[in-house]
Amino acid sequence: MGVNTQGIIHSQYKLNDIVEVLSKKFKVNITVEKTHTEDYKIASFTYKDEKRRLSIFENYNDKQHVGFAGVGKVTLLDLNLWGSSIELIEGIVKEFGGYVVNNDCSDDWRHIEAI
Repeated sequence: MGVNTQGIIHSQYKLNDIVEVLSKKFKVNITVEKTHTEDYKIASFTYKDEKRRLSIFENYNDKQHVGFAGVGKVTLLDLNLWGSSIELIEGIVKEFGGYVVNNDCSDDWRHIEAI
């Protein structure tokens, strides 16, 4: 089990919104992979010579932040903690507002306002 950087945004923001932010803000080309469930996708891309795989969980039943924006489900972003992971997750969450934790082994979640 690895250590990850995570972001949580409102459930109204979906895969296409996240892909758009990554494409425009970070200037990356993205390949989306389907998984065993409809609500879990993987966005693969290269940023700063780092080959990254961002897990995106839509309609995630978040036990830690239930009530986030008045809903019980959120969109969870999950990226292995190394290289530019914090920059990438923070950059996405800043577009929509939400929460970020640099290291998912901690409870140091911090709120980020949308820009």
